[in-house]
Amino acid sequence: MVHGVWRDRSEAESTTLKECLERYAQDIIPTKNGDGRRERGFARQWQARPTACRFMASIVGQDVSASIKEMESEGKAANTIRLHLALLSHLFEVAHKEWRMASLINPVELVRKPKLPQGRDRRLVDDEESRPLSACQSINPELASIVRFACGRESTPGMFRAGHIPVTVTDQ
Repeated sequence: MVHGVWRDRSEAESTTLKECLERYAQDIIPTKNGDGRRERGFARQWQARPTACRFMASIVGQDVSASIKEMESEGKAANTIRLHLALLSHLFEVAHKEWRMASLINPVELVRKPKLPQGRDRRLVDDEESRPLSACQSINPELASIVRFACGRESTPGMFRAGHIPVTVTDQ
């Protein structure tokens, strides 16, 4: 009972994560954009974890943290782990809202997600720029201009600030 309101926990206490993952793969993944192969793969990987045998009501943040550590030890990248967590989080949201498990608390919201590494910052060296530019120039001079612009030779920092070049329709 929360705040004097009784909530039925029987569904969440009698359904395992594995069963919910099967239902999620059957009912929810087909409604998402794309072919769903990646999400089905994530669901299968969650089903193989020890947490999958637990009842939904008994899964807490520590269980999710243990799964994160397990994935890190398997060598999964931070973004891959975040995608796995996103699927699990969405599953808990769907179970809470649509599968009569209103008593559930989403344990994914209670854990720290892995930090993403800093993005790459690579510059072209030697003739990495001149060779494609000369090839583009021989095909179409306008193409060479586009490639030169894309490589950043003719752009300056802050060039796309509002007031210089319209970034959105509202900036015009």
